[in-house]
Amino acid sequence: MSNNQKEELKIKLNEMIIQLQQAVKYVRNDDFAGASVFVGNVQNQITQTRWQLVRG
Repeated sequence: MSNNQKEELKIKLNEMIIQLQQAVKYVRNDDFAGASVFVGNVQNQITQTRWQLVRG
């Protein structure tokens, strides 16, 4: 994996972390529908990101 690919992957992972942190904030405010949006976004990205990690 090139340094550029590693950096892109790092950015994607950080974005997913931020989205999950946002989901937690919504859950704490009992806004489960709002939280589901952020969790759904991460869910849509995670399979592709996982394969990038597996392929190295």
